[in-house]
Amino acid sequence: MEYVFTYIRETRRALKKIVDGLDTDTLNYIPEGFNNNNIIWNFGHIYVATLGLVYVRTGIDKTKEIPYLKKYAKGSKPEQYVDDHEIAFLKEHVFSSIDSLEADYKNNVFKHIEPFATETYGKMMTSIEEVITCTLAHDNFHFGYVKALQKAVLPSPSHLPYNQQQ
Repeated sequence: MEYVFTYIRETRRALKKIVDGLDTDTLNYIPEGFNNNNIIWNFGHIYVATLGLVYVRTGIDKTKEIPYLKKYAKGSKPEQYVDDHEIAFLKEHVFSSIDSLEADYKNNVFKHIEPFATETYGKMMTSIEEVITCTLAHDNFHFGYVKALQKAVLPSPSHLPYNQQQ
């Protein structure tokens, strides 16, 4: 499982690098054709979705308090401007939540889980290893979406004079 945690962190580092490279207005911008979706919503969604999957859906802690859960949960959409304070919170917790998850995994907190399937993948998960692997797949799905959003919000280098494209 060590490799799965490594890849989750690497995906999140790549996402954070995109978030760090954009201003707050751009992170909040919903490009035409993107069905009420923006970069910061996707970033917040991976944070809340992981906690929801590994703690709540598994039955380990059905009452776990997850900051911003309703704002970034599956089925939600960006309905208000995300400010710099909230962005900073997400940047910090998108990593610290994985550190806590890995510590709980190593401490055998997830010894017995309630099996469940996600709507997205439809596969019944019966072990925490399957749930954490699903988290990696989920993060990468949203990373791809963020890459598409990034292309939609940034000017294309092809619009620049040739000497400025490099």
